[in-house]
Amino acid sequence: MKLSTWLSGLVFAALPLVGGSIQAADTRCGNGTCSESICSSTAVIECSDWNDRNNDGWAVSGNSPLLGSILAGKGYNGSAGWESKINIGSDATVWFDKGISSTSGPLHERHMVMFSPGYQFMMVCGLQKQFYFNRSGGRVMVGVTKASDMGGAYAGQPNTVGIFGFDYYGHYVELPKQAGDQPTLIQTGRWYSLETMVDPSTKTVKMWVDGKLQMTRSGDSRFGDGSAVTSVQDTSWFGGDPNVCSKNTQVQYVYHDNHVISRSYIGPPGGSSTPEPAPTAPPAPVLLP
Repeated sequence: MKLSTWLSGLVFAALPLVGGSIQAADTRCGNGTCSESICSSTAVIECSDWNDRNNDGWAVSGNSPLLGSILAGKGYNGSAGWESKINIGSDATVWFDKGISSTSGPLHERHMVMFSPGYQFMMVCGLQKQFYFNRSGGRVMVGVTKASDMGGAYAGQPNTVGIFGFDYYGHYVELPKQAGDQPTLIQTGRWYSLETMVDPSTKTVKMWVDGKLQMTRSGDSRFGDGSAVTSVQDTSWFGGDPNVCSKNTQVQYVYHDNHVISRSYIGPPGGSSTPEPAPTAPPAPVLLP
């Protein structure tokens, strides 16, 4: 894919639902009982814990299993989960997508994510992609990049320390560096709960990391036309020209598990059932070891 094509913002258009039509069955934790009680909530649209190692109705890219698949022992708490492989200097890995029934109001998605030890957050063309909320009038993408990209007190962080953010259609990137934000630095080799809320009706986006509200953005015209979310996509790194964008010097992996999509706040597995309120004053940056 050429860089000019990637920058057009039409990434999802280039990533069709390669698995064919969306399946009506096997959409709630496959053939087993969901590992999280929240999956029985009436607000929940989709739960996939992958423990039966089936796709749960998600369409999977044609580069699976070469660049990633569901594997036993690779998920949260040692269960089955998605392993995405990223080759040296590559911009591609596995992705999987699903159409959903939604409204133009708030929609939450939460999954667990871990980056392999020594992971290099080194794709320099925008955010390394993690999850898409797609609409007819645009999309919101959740991603990760080097914490040093935030500058200031974070400028000295190594490339193995990341930060979650999001961008609007057209790759307008938002990182948690405004007053009131509470950034969580991402260390490799440990699991994080990553939850994002999008509300097309108010053009609002919120992000929680491990149950802590990291950032809120609202009213931005770049959000799109207010149309409802109609599909979602999970990936770990895709898009851009690998000769320009991808600078990782080692084979590395991203692990995803316990996907939940809901019309209300989800929270970490076994965690708080109510969202943490926004801070009243900006905290001082905390540099983790």
